[in-house]
Amino acid sequence: EISACLVGSEMCIRDRNVYLMSGTDNGDQAWISAPPTYTQTGYNDAFLYLNAKTLDVESYFSPDNNYVLATNDADLGSGSNILLPGNSLYPLETLGGGKDGNVFVLNPLSMGGFSGTNNVLQTLHIGTQQYDNIFSTPVYWNGTVYFHSNQDVLRAFSWTAGADAGQQLSTTPISSGTTSFSMHGATASLSANGNNNGIIWEIDNSTYVGTNPVTSGPSILHAVDATNLGNELYNSTQAGTRDQAGLALKFTVPTIANGRVFVPTATELDIYGLLNK
Repeated sequence: EISACLVGSEMCIRDRNVYLMSGTDNGDQAWISAPPTYTQTGYNDAFLYLNAKTLDVESYFSPDNNYVLATNDADLGSGSNILLPGNSLYPLETLGGGKDGNVFVLNPLSMGGFSGTNNVLQTLHIGTQQYDNIFSTPVYWNGTVYFHSNQDVLRAFSWTAGADAGQQLSTTPISSGTTSFSMHGATASLSANGNNNGIIWEIDNSTYVGTNPVTSGPSILHAVDATNLGNELYNSTQAGTRDQAGLALKFTVPTIANGRVFVPTATELDIYGLLNK
């Protein structure tokens, strides 16, 4: 089980290096010893920095509660990481989080490995539950990082450069949405005109029924002002059945291209755009 990154993508490749996150097969502790012995024979529940040519592990980080994560199916790699602009000390940084709601900010070239102490730039807990919080890739735009965790609203955190330390997330949201999503929250997409007119697009799949998917309700496309998440610009229920999407499906992500928004569902691909175009 692997997830990875590139500011809005599934694979981080930069400067001929690869940056990704891994998870753990459900309840499998085969690669990790129980505390207080911090021994790891694999790279489960880890951030990884790989040589793009050989795929050798150049650096990695696993949180100090790795054994607990593996025991409780609380994958770090349920979400994915992104690369972020750094400063003179850390020119490049990466951040991501997993099911326990912990978001880690790391120097991707020297991540700290696995020990009783998390050697990271910052740890921030978000989410509303013990487990089953982050299942998504965050979005970065214009000095802001956006997360939408399971059973929570969309939240924005500022990303600010420090003079002699890594850039840091704000410890509290600078803006929050109003609609809570279940069924794993959402991986958002963003459209903007450079640093202006930012719109966050995301799909609410709360009506998905895993035990009997054909009884699921429709997906709902939401668009909100990226500078004020409480300002919803549009959702696909506002015009009755005209804009209704197909049946909800887990882990779907909207794609914006050529002035249209493409929404994958369990039963169809829905394409949204201006009606007069």
